[in-house]
Amino acid sequence: MAVKTINVSELRCACLDEQWRRRWLAGEKPPTATFSPPGTPPVYGSEFHALAKKFVKWLVAPLSHAESSRLEEPEDIFRVLSTRFADKVLAGILEHGEINSAAALIDALHHFSLRLSQLREKMPKFASWQDVYMAQEYQVKDVQFTLGQASLFVTGHIDCLRIHPQGPVPPTPY
Repeated sequence: MAVKTINVSELRCACLDEQWRRRWLAGEKPPTATFSPPGTPPVYGSEFHALAKKFVKWLVAPLSHAESSRLEEPEDIFRVLSTRFADKVLAGILEHGEINSAAALIDALHHFSLRLSQLREKMPKFASWQDVYMAQEYQVKDVQFTLGQASLFVTGHIDCLRIHPQGPVPPTPY
């Protein structure tokens, strides 16, 4: 039986990018991140992920339930995300004169707010954001998946687990 090990970043790429998956299955180690060409303004991806993590943690916290559960429209979600978490980060980027980078981060936060609104809308009988997010910061180590005659072991750090609005995600045929 063939055994392969994959980390969470590679698993994400394998699930979302068929070409990446084919290269990986052929024995290559394709990169999991794309790098911007020279001259491109800095992208604050780490800051985006840190803001998203803090915001989702706030969304699901019992103490914020009364306020967070009322957030429905993308504009309202963005407003709270911005005023509670992002404004200071954006101000720091602007202080360094990186206007294009700040604009790119704002755009990413707008898209994140839209996605949160869509996830909420898909959840039947929404009562709180805990209906959408099962867990955050989930560590996995050597979780085994058997795929025909092969086994796949997944190790890594999952940013969050979301509940699928129609129940369990159906298995993908191979």
